[in-house]
Amino acid sequence: MHQTRRRLLLGLGGVLLPLLVGAFVAPGSQATAGENRGGSPVPSSLCKRSALAMPPLWTGSGAWNGDDLVLIDTVRRRLLPYSADGRARVEPQAPLAKALVDLYPTRIAAAGDGRLVVQADASRFLLMDGGYAKRGDVLASLLAAQDGSGSTIDKIYTWALAGQDIVAFADVKTPGVAGVDRWSTGIVRLYPGKGSFEVLHNLPRDDVSRKYHRLGYAYIAGLGDTAFYLLMGNGTHLWRHEQGKEPEDLGDLERFFPLWKKSPALPSYVSAQDFVSVMETAEESSMPTGLYGWKDPASGQEALYLVSRQVQNGKTQWLLTKLLPKNGRSAGTVLIRSDANHLFAVPGPSQWAIVEKGPAVALQEQEVKNVFILPAEKVRRSFDRPAAQGGKGLSDICQ
Repeated sequence: MHQTRRRLLLGLGGVLLPLLVGAFVAPGSQATAGENRGGSPVPSSLCKRSALAMPPLWTGSGAWNGDDLVLIDTVRRRLLPYSADGRARVEPQAPLAKALVDLYPTRIAAAGDGRLVVQADASRFLLMDGGYAKRGDVLASLLAAQDGSGSTIDKIYTWALAGQDIVAFADVKTPGVAGVDRWSTGIVRLYPGKGSFEVLHNLPRDDVSRKYHRLGYAYIAGLGDTAFYLLMGNGTHLWRHEQGKEPEDLGDLERFFPLWKKSPALPSYVSAQDFVSVMETAEESSMPTGLYGWKDPASGQEALYLVSRQVQNGKTQWLLTKLLPKNGRSAGTVLIRSDANHLFAVPGPSQWAIVEKGPAVALQEQEVKNVFILPAEKVRRSFDRPAAQGGKGLSDICQ
């Protein structure tokens, strides 16, 4: 899979320059808030919507760096900072270009102390300050297994920060008899400060959870030092892990989303050519597409937020559900009014971004259509409405 992706990216030729922080904007190309390239029904008067100037060729992850929304562009090998109204920030090319030569950034997260963490390839993370200067790196493949098995991490698919740790879904290789390695997959917790990692869930490589975590969706979240993650198979279970304790199953989320049980099974995902058919099936399915941890700046309350799609009669509704981190219970659901084929959220201290994308044309080939911004207060208040608490109909987060 890694070699297939590398051939695909290298085949794009001259567009693959070393990763540069910044977007180069042609004169007059900047978009203002409210411009809509995707035809979405969300009025700009309700949600601050923008068509991005110089959008990423492919992105599935973003983070807030101060007032800037930073999106990963894996194909161009860049971090692209934008203002809240979609205008590209022109950043100096500076030291990050040298730090990431021949690497392919896939995900980014903001730590609570102002640092940015970027996954730069299959098992490497770069630590940066708010000025995009490299401050260190973590090579997951060199971390030692805490159980003394000699296992090593081969490839990381999804991850989130949990305090100073990284919790991830990864493939793990364990030395076997007569030189035959044993392979497994599952949830691991990386302890960079200790130079080690711990396996929280040891699953066979054909476990259905692996197929979901390879889609690029954010199925792992953190609140402080505590990690939360989704595992599929016998339902869709939300798990909680506190450092030093055993993982805790908070229950099957399908009790809140009965339509998930009726969705078709995802097809085989073996090669890059399978990606489009898998994502087309996802578009036809009612399923979770993102899990996020967020602390309300006004109340100080911490909660999980689940983005999901609900498909009925061929039409998709995008939902945002608030989950209590103590027990996984629903604290309300609101509607994200969007006709995007795919979308993901970027929660921030003072505002959220919803990034809308078109259909998947190929692996790492998918149009980024629009972004709309939600003030933090709007997110909080939307869950106080009676409709969010089980009243008639669904409350619109943009109202």
